[in-house]
Amino acid sequence: MKKNILISIISFIAVMLFVLPVKADVTADKLGTVSYLSGGTATQSKDGSTITIEYDEVNLKWAPAEPGIGRDVAGWWIGLKVMAPTDMGDDDLQDATYTANGKSGSFWEKKDSDNTAGTGNHFINMWKRVDKTQLKAGSEAVELIRWEFDWDNDNKVDETVILKVKPDKITVEAPSAEYVTIEVAGKWTFTIKKDETLSSLTGEDKKELEKIMTPDSGYKFVGLYDEKNQKVDLEKTKFSQNAKLTVKFEKLPESVKPEKDDTPKTGVQDLLGISLLAVLVSTTGIVVLKKRYN
Repeated sequence: MKKNILISIISFIAVMLFVLPVKADVTADKLGTVSYLSGGTATQSKDGSTITIEYDEVNLKWAPAEPGIGRDVAGWWIGLKVMAPTDMGDDDLQDATYTANGKSGSFWEKKDSDNTAGTGNHFINMWKRVDKTQLKAGSEAVELIRWEFDWDNDNKVDETVILKVKPDKITVEAPSAEYVTIEVAGKWTFTIKKDETLSSLTGEDKKELEKIMTPDSGYKFVGLYDEKNQKVDLEKTKFSQNAKLTVKFEKLPESVKPEKDDTPKTGVQDLLGISLLAVLVSTTGIVVLKKRYN
């Protein structure tokens, strides 16, 4: 009886293993591939499971904000097209993820291929904003971002895609006519619609402006000033043309420290005062008694 039960269990497990889908195993020779979305010329190198894309020269086009495709702010964007491993089908990619700048995303939810693409044809367009004031001119390539892909959802990085550019080879096109550029302290260039204020900034732009206006320890933020040294009101100052702003901070006065009292705090003085008071009271009492009984 027991033998028959054991045989039945083994047969059931064998059937289930046959029926259940097996995920494709991601190996170094079965990784995704990368192509360019921003034109220009680039060099691609591969080291194991890491693909490095280095743009040697590129002219970046300005694009308005479009949150639906991951472009949360207007600006200059550079992009790569990442194809999923060729042997991975729809079922395999349902749980595939990617990570960039500490944030994770679902490949399947964010992919740009449609659901009928079929095995070997699913892809995702990865975009990174490039701010011209972020990059100091030079011939050395600068890493902008790296994307890490976990294709088979085993909590391990299967493939890394690194994006680099050479700052002195980047050119940017002017934004569309209804926008103006606002450069702040040589650290970031914002684009806003004409006749709008800096309070209209959102997403990454808003965070960068807040960072620029945050003073170091011992200083306070005074304000942003235009090229005519006029103070900019974040809520009221509207921009009808391109502008360059400076940021001003003011050193806080040093706090006045109280003079140091070197006298030991032993309580001796208080005890001495109490003792003298006791002696005085006793003496007074004796004098009164003497007067009373004499």
